[in-house]
Amino acid sequence: MSLPYDASMKFLIEKHPEAVLALAGLSGDSFEIIEADLSTVTSAADKLIKVKRKGKQDFIHHVEVQSSYSADQDSRTLHYNVNARHKTQLPVKSTVIQLRPEADGKAIKGEIIERDENGELELLFRYRIVRVWKLPVEFFLNGSIGLLPLAPLAKVTKKELPGIIQRMENRISQELSEESAADLWTGTKVLMGLRYPLAFTNQVLKGVRKMRESVTWMEIFEEGETKGKLEGKLEGKLEGQAEAFRTTILKLGNKRFGEPSEEVLSKLNKIGSVERLEDLTVLLLDAPTWNDLLK
Repeated sequence: MSLPYDASMKFLIEKHPEAVLALAGLSGDSFEIIEADLSTVTSAADKLIKVKRKGKQDFIHHVEVQSSYSADQDSRTLHYNVNARHKTQLPVKSTVIQLRPEADGKAIKGEIIERDENGELELLFRYRIVRVWKLPVEFFLNGSIGLLPLAPLAKVTKKELPGIIQRMENRISQELSEESAADLWTGTKVLMGLRYPLAFTNQVLKGVRKMRESVTWMEIFEEGETKGKLEGKLEGKLEGQAEAFRTTILKLGNKRFGEPSEEVLSKLNKIGSVERLEDLTVLLLDAPTWNDLLK
């Protein structure tokens, strides 16, 4: 996962590790972000959280965030888990947080079970999969405040979203400082780009004034690109990039599937997410028909 979604989840995990733990159905008494040298093992979005529990053994919570489909998610998660266990010498519980339906697929099982030719169990590995879009929005609204930016990605309709944003604002204004509120709102806007068109997001968040005041977020984004480039990607360049991907998809699709129907063209033109369109260019290699590609 790349900026800006990477940065948004990185921020939430580092600032609110207890929220991510709750999302996985786990609990602990204190938390510490482990800066283990896993550069050859995990991506920038993956995090290791040391969870301490009174009277119980500490463990590592390995968190990976997915916004796009990866057919090797099961095996990759096992690889990360084993390496983290080796480096920390502690039990490791792995959780993959899928931010949208496009990150899910039939190849993802949440477990690996292998037996030998005699049926003897050789390998059993299971990890948690959190499908954000399937969870009730109340889980995010009533849980840890660090989960609030994920509320618009939960099981909620566009019609319900303005009321959801109002409830988020009520909690954030009461429980957080202005600086922390700015950080959370900026993260909310960035993550909403995974599901909603930018114009709609801007309209829903019109009354929220804290987002552009977030110094923390500007520092995060400047690690990968300047503020001007980020705003250009999110606003001015967004539709241009989307159109370029649509053109590529149509050219490649014409060769593989033949001329698209009006229904196919309508579906394709309605896709505003640049990341989703980028995913489709990859899926073109395996999809048998236009309908399978855009289902």
